[in-house]
Order: sequence, then C-alpha cells, then structure tokens
Amino acid sequence: MAAKGVLMRILLAACGVLLAGLTWAVEPAVTPAQARAISAECVEVLLQINQSLSDNYYHAGAFMKAVDVLERIVVLDPHDVQSYASAAWLAWSSKDHDRALAIYDRLIAANPDSPDAYFEVGLYYTRVQQDEAALRWLAGALARGLAGPRRHLYGHTLARVGRTAEARAFWHTLLADDPANEVAKREAARLTQGQPPAPE
Repeated sequence: MAAKGVLMRILLAACGVLLAGLTWAVEPAVTPAQARAISAECVEVLLQINQSLSDNYYHAGAFMKAVDVLERIVVLDPHDVQSYASAAWLAWSSKDHDRALAIYDRLIAANPDSPDAYFEVGLYYTRVQQDEAALRWLAGALARGLAGPRRHLYGHTLARVGRTAEARAFWHTLLADDPANEVAKREAARLTQGQPPAPE
C-alpha cells in the first residue's frame, strides 16, 4: 500500500506539473489559486479514470484487481467512504478478511468522525456474525450522528444477541424521534410482547 501511495503521488505530481506547464504556456502569470485549481482538476481526472477501471474489473469478475484500483482511489480522496467500503466488501467476500480489516483500519484513521465510516465497519461485523464487535462500531456510528434507517441495524443486533431491554429502549428512542417510524413501532411491540425480533 505504501508503494501504491508513492506511485499515486508521483502520478499526481506529474499530472500537476504537466497541466501547470500547459497553463503557463498560455498564461505565464499563474496565481497560487489557479495552481490549486489545476491540481484539483488533475485529481478529478485521475479519480474518474480509476473509478471507470474499478467498475470494469468488477463487472469482469476480477474483484481483487478492483480492490487494487479502489485503494488507489482512496489515496487520492481519503474521505471517499464508499470506495473504502466497496474495496473492503470485495476483499472479505473473496475470503481475504485480513485485507478487508486493513482497509477498514485506514478508513477509520482517515475519517475518525464519520458516522458512515463506523457504520461500514459495524455492517461488516454483522455480516461475519460477530455481533458484539458490530455493536461497538454501530454505537460509534450513532454517537457520531448516524441518521435514517441504517440506525435500525443497531436495534436488530441488540435483539439478536439477547439484549432485549436495551433493544426495546433503543426502538422507543427512535419512536420518540419519529413517531411514524414503522420499523421501530413494530420491533418495540414485538419485544414488549416477548416475541422474537423480525428477520432483517
């Protein structure tokens, strides 16, 4: 990964120098703001090339090559949570859990305040049936402001591991926030009546 990062920085620098040179040839008085805009354009071009390449590898079934490309993308854009998540998903679904976990580590290091990043790690642990680990990450996502239906995964996971009182309290919290939340209403009623949680 370090070698890939160095290579990407070299490509980015070369692209920036080339575009800056072309710009200077047309207009020698390039301001710092213009130079930054040139660099941003270069990054955008490289992102588009790599995203297209990743899609091509994915549709060809070359999943680990797609992972390689997605890891180049997050060097260019460390805050692209979806590219980290896609790379990790492709890695672990190809049975390379060590690589997936390393990708998740980099995701969190680059995005320590992102609820989306914490959710993706929690989602991974639910998929590999490590629910207690999942709950820690999902709680982190909630603490960082996770919103919308993805919050439901925390309540479902609490119920699945037998933490019924906490699950019921969580669903009631969601109902207090949104009384029209049908999933929260249904799950709170199930747990109050002693019924098993609904399949997710």
